[in-house]
Amino acid sequence: INATIGYSATRDVITTTLLTDSIKKTLLIKDQNLASENTLNLNVSAPLTITKWWNTTNEVTLYHTNYSTPELMGVPFKSSKLTWLASITQSFQLNPTLSTELMASYQSAQIYGTYKVRPIYGIDLGFSKSFADNKMNLKLAATDIFNQRKANISSAIAQQDYKVYQKPETRVLRLT
Repeated sequence: INATIGYSATRDVITTTLLTDSIKKTLLIKDQNLASENTLNLNVSAPLTITKWWNTTNEVTLYHTNYSTPELMGVPFKSSKLTWLASITQSFQLNPTLSTELMASYQSAQIYGTYKVRPIYGIDLGFSKSFADNKMNLKLAATDIFNQRKANISSAIAQQDYKVYQKPETRVLRLT
């Protein structure tokens, strides 16, 4: 088991902000400085050999982030959130030349500057086949196989009401 703890304090942090203009009825997305960002984190990783053909790596990260600035849209702004991430990787050696890996990840709701992001999760899967006395390797891997990784965003500023849905290309198939 490996555990790490960390703390970072950033002044004049550059962060993406989403701010509404009620007169123009628009949402402005821009990078700007907030006065500070403070983050305390704890990470625990536990690799485990279950059998000679099955290994697992389990990881959990907890972090608490606090953003603040004395003036944003005419008022002081503060936001903070405890977030956790978990990932489980299962590796199977199916025979001497064929292996597979399955990875599931989950990130709880988080705050990023002026906006909140709902939980994000997904599953990845890969296969690897060795040839020519392990001198050649063919890999097939798919990320986000159920196409679930998406960002549902809302405001962390009480005076604003917006919802943003982002779905980047997360389902990718690679043959190497």
